[in-house]
Amino acid sequence: MKQSNTPPACGRHPFFRFASAAVAGLMFATLAGVAAAQEMTPKVNLNTANADALQYIPGIGPGKSADIIRFRQETGGFKAMEDLLAIPGIGEKTLIDIAKFGSLDSGVSELTEEMAANPPTRASSGEDSGTATGG
Repeated sequence: MKQSNTPPACGRHPFFRFASAAVAGLMFATLAGVAAAQEMTPKVNLNTANADALQYIPGIGPGKSADIIRFRQETGGFKAMEDLLAIPGIGEKTLIDIAKFGSLDSGVSELTEEMAANPPTRASSGEDSGTATGG
């Protein structure tokens, strides 16, 4: 019987099976870590939050928080995140941050000491065209 000098196919070689399992495990752990970090960041309830809690969101300062509260009072609240685009000074980039740190149906309404001590950083790069941040 003639023996072949050809190595086994990659999928059957023990090293490649081990390497594939290791890479898959590493990817799963990384994705789980990202998801856990996102869950640890408190969400601000855009329909009930006071001005201080709204200002926890990057790109929202005293002026924009007042505008959000005024809009909310006049319209009965936000039904969709895109409703925020009706507020002067809120553009697509700010909406990205609001969607990351805000919620329409759950979340905090008042700024906690922990939130104040650990403010998030702006998720999007640059500024909305034609608007200043914080106001």
